[in-house]
Amino acid sequence: MASSYDQDFPPLEPTSNPEKTRFSRPYVQTTEVLPDGSVKHPSHAEQVLNWQSHNAKIQNRVLSSIDQKIDRVSHHVSQHENRLHSMDSTFRQMFSDLQSRIAKLDADLH
Repeated sequence: MASSYDQDFPPLEPTSNPEKTRFSRPYVQTTEVLPDGSVKHPSHAEQVLNWQSHNAKIQNRVLSSIDQKIDRVSHHVSQHENRLHSMDSTFRQMFSDLQSRIAKLDADLH
Protein backbone atom coordinates (compact mmCIF):
# COMPACT_ATOMS: atom_id res chain seq x y z
CA MET A 1 0.00 0.00 0.00
CA ALA A 2 2.82 2.40 0.80
CA SER A 3 4.41 2.01 -2.63
CA SER A 4 1.07 2.73 -4.31
CA TYR A 5 0.64 5.77 -2.09
CA ASP A 6 4.10 7.03 -3.00
CA GLN A 7 3.39 6.52 -6.69
CA ASP A 8 -0.07 8.09 -6.68
CA PHE A 9 0.28 11.09 -4.42
CA PRO A 10 2.57 14.03 -5.12
CA PRO A 11 5.72 14.36 -3.02
CA LEU A 12 5.64 16.89 -0.22
CA GLU A 13 8.86 18.53 -1.39
CA PRO A 14 9.03 20.73 -4.49
CA THR A 15 9.90 19.00 -7.74
CA SER A 16 10.94 20.40 -11.08
CA ASN A 17 10.51 18.90 -14.49
CA PRO A 18 12.43 20.77 -17.19
CA GLU A 19 10.45 19.04 -19.95
CA LYS A 20 7.13 20.23 -18.57
CA THR A 21 6.80 23.93 -19.30
CA ARG A 22 3.01 24.06 -19.36
CA PHE A 23 0.57 23.33 -16.60
CA SER A 24 -2.93 22.08 -17.10
CA ARG A 25 -5.83 23.49 -15.17
CA PRO A 26 -6.55 23.84 -12.23
CA TYR A 27 -2.87 24.50 -11.68
CA VAL A 28 -1.50 28.01 -11.26
CA GLN A 29 0.26 28.98 -14.47
CA THR A 30 3.13 31.43 -14.59
CA THR A 31 3.04 33.46 -17.77
CA GLU A 32 5.57 36.11 -16.82
CA VAL A 33 8.66 36.04 -19.04
CA LEU A 34 11.94 37.28 -17.60
CA PRO A 35 14.30 39.59 -19.57
CA ASP A 36 16.52 36.62 -20.46
CA GLY A 37 13.55 34.91 -22.15
CA SER A 38 12.94 32.27 -19.47
CA VAL A 39 9.60 31.85 -17.74
CA LYS A 40 9.41 33.02 -14.14
CA HIS A 41 9.26 30.11 -11.68
CA PRO A 42 6.06 29.80 -9.67
CA SER A 43 6.10 31.32 -6.20
CA HIS A 44 5.96 29.10 -3.13
CA ALA A 45 2.26 29.86 -2.75
CA GLU A 46 1.65 28.87 -6.37
CA GLN A 47 3.67 25.69 -5.89
CA VAL A 48 1.55 24.82 -2.85
CA LEU A 49 -1.64 25.44 -4.81
CA ASN A 50 -0.37 23.27 -7.65
CA TRP A 51 0.53 20.51 -5.20
CA GLN A 52 -2.88 20.75 -3.54
CA SER A 53 -4.60 20.60 -6.92
CA HIS A 54 -2.60 17.53 -7.91
CA ASN A 55 -3.25 15.92 -4.53
CA ALA A 56 -7.00 16.61 -4.81
CA LYS A 57 -7.11 14.97 -8.26
CA ILE A 58 -5.37 11.87 -6.90
CA GLN A 59 -7.68 11.76 -3.87
CA ASN A 60 -10.70 11.94 -6.18
CA ARG A 61 -9.32 9.07 -8.28
CA VAL A 62 -8.67 6.96 -5.17
CA LEU A 63 -12.11 7.75 -3.74
CA SER A 64 -13.75 6.85 -7.07
CA SER A 65 -11.90 3.53 -7.02
CA ILE A 66 -13.06 2.87 -3.45
CA ASP A 67 -16.63 3.79 -4.44
CA GLN A 68 -16.56 1.32 -7.34
CA LYS A 69 -15.26 -1.43 -5.06
CA ILE A 70 -17.96 -0.69 -2.48
CA ASP A 71 -20.60 -0.89 -5.23
CA ARG A 72 -19.26 -4.30 -6.31
CA VAL A 73 -19.19 -5.60 -2.73
CA SER A 74 -22.71 -4.27 -2.13
CA HIS A 75 -23.94 -6.04 -5.26
CA HIS A 76 -22.35 -9.34 -4.16
CA VAL A 77 -23.77 -9.01 -0.64
CA SER A 78 -27.22 -8.36 -2.10
CA GLN A 79 -26.94 -11.49 -4.26
CA HIS A 80 -25.89 -13.56 -1.25
CA GLU A 81 -28.74 -12.14 0.83
CA ASN A 82 -31.21 -13.19 -1.86
CA ARG A 83 -29.74 -16.70 -1.97
CA LEU A 84 -29.84 -16.97 1.83
CA HIS A 85 -33.44 -15.79 1.91
CA SER A 86 -34.34 -18.43 -0.67
CA MET A 87 -32.50 -21.13 1.29
CA ASP A 88 -34.19 -19.99 4.51
CA SER A 89 -37.61 -20.35 2.90
CA THR A 90 -36.71 -23.79 1.58
CA PHE A 91 -35.42 -24.98 4.96
CA ARG A 92 -38.47 -23.63 6.77
CA GLN A 93 -40.73 -25.49 4.35
CA MET A 94 -38.69 -28.70 4.79
CA PHE A 95 -38.84 -28.30 8.58
CA SER A 96 -42.60 -27.82 8.46
CA ASP A 97 -43.01 -30.88 6.22
CA LEU A 98 -40.86 -33.00 8.53
CA GLN A 99 -42.84 -31.87 11.58
CA SER A 100 -46.07 -32.83 9.82
CA ARG A 101 -44.72 -36.25 8.86
CA ILE A 102 -43.41 -36.86 12.40
CA ALA A 103 -46.78 -35.87 13.88
CA LYS A 104 -48.58 -38.20 11.44
CA LEU A 105 -46.23 -41.10 12.23
CA ASP A 106 -46.68 -40.45 15.95
CA ALA A 107 -50.46 -40.50 15.54
CA ASP A 108 -50.28 -43.74 13.54
CA LEU A 109 -48.24 -45.41 16.31
CA HIS A 110 -50.69 -44.52 19.06
